Amino acid sequence: MSIIDTLPDVSTLERDKLYEKYKSKIIENPDLDRTLVSFQANRKLPFYSWFKYKEGFSAELVNYVIENQTTTKGALLDPFAGLGTALFAARRLGWDTIGIELLPVGFFAIE
Repeated sequence: MSIIDTLPDVSTLERDKLYEKYKSKIIENPDLDRTLVSFQANRKLPFYSWFKYKEGFSAELVNYVIENQTTTKGALLDPFAGLGTALFAARRLGWDTIGIELLPVGFFAIE
């Protein structure tokens, strides 16, 4: 075993420091579980099964945030629109939407 093997991981130390500093401000929300946040939740929607885009998040998450964290309708700006999940979900809730996407596959899917 080398001395490097006995040293703690720096990223772990930094993460632990940040956690200790902000733990009094952290609120755990049991509604925000993996099935709500992950793009996997979109698999049941027909359009999203056409493209594999693991960097996205679920339409249910957008619905949850808009319905539970906002008081009035407005405009949603998504500067990394991906497949347009946030745009389509917000539009269904009556919001105006603006999306920016540079990758051709994302732009094609949104169109």
